[in-house]
Amino acid sequence: MIRTHRPAISRAVTLEGVGTERGVDEVEHAADDAVFVERLRGDECRGDSIACLGGTALAVAGKTQVKLGVEQRAREVGLLRAVGLDARSVRGLFLREGLLLSIAGSAAGIVGALAYASLIMTALV
Repeated sequence: MIRTHRPAISRAVTLEGVGTERGVDEVEHAADDAVFVERLRGDECRGDSIACLGGTALAVAGKTQVKLGVEQRAREVGLLRAVGLDARSVRGLFLREGLLLSIAGSAAGIVGALAYASLIMTALV
């Protein structure tokens, strides 16, 4: 068996015919294979790091958007309360707005899905 020099990512390569003249070439090729596998695993680690960095960037951007939305909503609530609406009316207004947006988004999603499905079906036929 040949193992790479880093035990955490070592891969064992089983060799047949070790000890014969042909076995020496197989040992050299197995060592090359082990190095190749190690390099591939290193590339995977870099890819995971890039994905993790991208996910962190998305999380920070999402947090910023939510924070800005909350600040804007707080100003709207303050303005509505200053105009004379009570807390129950403001809450009802925001609930109706959320319900309307949910229904509109669902309807748009269903129409888009049906259009995409018919496009795919015509392409397959």
